Parts: sequence; C-alpha cells; structure tokens
Amino acid sequence: MAEEILTRSLKCGKRLYHFNLKRTSGGNKYIDIVEIRPQGDTKEKDRIVIFEDHIEEFLNTLKEMATNLLQLGGSEKT
Repeated sequence: MAEEILTRSLKCGKRLYHFNLKRTSGGNKYIDIVEIRPQGDTKEKDRIVIFEDHIEEFLNTLKEMATNLLQLGGSEKT
C-alpha cells in the first residue's frame, strides 16, 4: 500500500482533479493525478501516474503544451 504524503484537489466545472504525492513501499515517490467526471448517471475516473525519475521531462512537456495553448488564444475547436 502506498503512503500518501500530500494531497490537493481542484474543481474545474464538472470535473474534479486529485493530485496525490505518494511513496511506494520500496521508497519510490510518484504523483498520482486522478480526474473524476460525470458520465450520465455515473462518474468516470481516469488516472495518470508519474514517477520521480520522469517528472522533469513530464513537466517540461506540459509547460511547452500549456505555453502553446495560451499563445493560440481564443477557443478554437479541433
């Protein structure tokens, strides 16, 4: 069972995001991001897990994508 170190939640419209910093029994730290969204009468859940040794690359790519999103401006649909 993973040890929870820190948890934050963020509500965006109808979606709820949980950001959990955890540690495995072997001592490896990771971030567990869970998105919960309504789907009809139920709730659907998706999860992303990023381990410590991949966090820098993940954050660099996320920052690049967020920067490009903000530079595009408006609400274009693809």
